[in-house]
Amino acid sequence: MIAGTLVTAPVLMVYTAMGIAFGVLSIQAGLSAVNTVAMSLFVYAGTAQLAGIQLLAMGVPPLSIVITTIVINSRFLVMASALAPLVARFPAWQRFLYGLEITDATFALHIGRYGRLPMRKIEAFTTNIVGHIVWVGATVAGVVIGEKVTDVERFGLDFGMPAMFIAILVPLIRSRVHVIVAMAGGAALLFYRYLGFSYWAILAATATAVLAGIATEQWTRRQPS
Repeated sequence: MIAGTLVTAPVLMVYTAMGIAFGVLSIQAGLSAVNTVAMSLFVYAGTAQLAGIQLLAMGVPPLSIVITTIVINSRFLVMASALAPLVARFPAWQRFLYGLEITDATFALHIGRYGRLPMRKIEAFTTNIVGHIVWVGATVAGVVIGEKVTDVERFGLDFGMPAMFIAILVPLIRSRVHVIVAMAGGAALLFYRYLGFSYWAILAATATAVLAGIATEQWTRRQPS
């Protein structure tokens, strides 16, 4: 358990900052304290939660919010396919629980760590659970201070999540295929956002990056040694 906590330690500070920001923004958007904490407990997806409260503040119909959340979280289907071989020997109920706790950060940690080492069940579950506990705790803290802080943007907390992803994902780029996938995904995201895809841009960029990776890998295999 200690090893699992240490593995996830680098991302806990970002979880804390973003969880507090989410709690503050939710209260300012008119969401109740109970619903705010419940969202972090049951939804547990920072990007989708932040998008959800923005849409709530704009008065968007509930169905549209649900659809938007599904679109944003559809990226976890790709992540799950990459993690599936690592948890193939787990019982079905353990794979189910493991999947519920996966986030972008823990996916990157696990795919990087257990791609080289055997999957350690207790360590992996500890990583997921500790991250979830910190996220919920930070949300509670954000709810408490939500009425006292009126301008959360001045703290620059929105930079925490992109910085965390850069720090986690860059070490995973170990081959030419990885470089092309990263460049294709980044360029595609900017392109789709420019076209006005909004939250669909994430899914579209992911699909583009995957296709670029497949094409590059097939082309590499055809080249003479």
